[in-house]
Amino acid sequence: MRDACILLAGDRCYREYPLSWTLRQMNRCGLTVTQNSNQYFHLLHRKEDIHDQIGVGRSMLKKIMDRSLASSMEDALDS
Repeated sequence: MRDACILLAGDRCYREYPLSWTLRQMNRCGLTVTQNSNQYFHLLHRKEDIHDQIGVGRSMLKKIMDRSLASSMEDALDS
């Protein structure tokens, strides 16, 4: 929902860099990865984190040009 609100508002969503790209860039800089490069980094979300993300979506509603769509998105964020 957060990303949908951001895109509908005409903004771009933040995305992390892919692991493969990050490893290549580090290698280009002469850095060596000492941990297993197949390791994944899992995100853990607390209840507060989810509420923060909903708040970001809500803050984008005023920038959505189609007011009916903005209202529908607000209803979805409230549910």
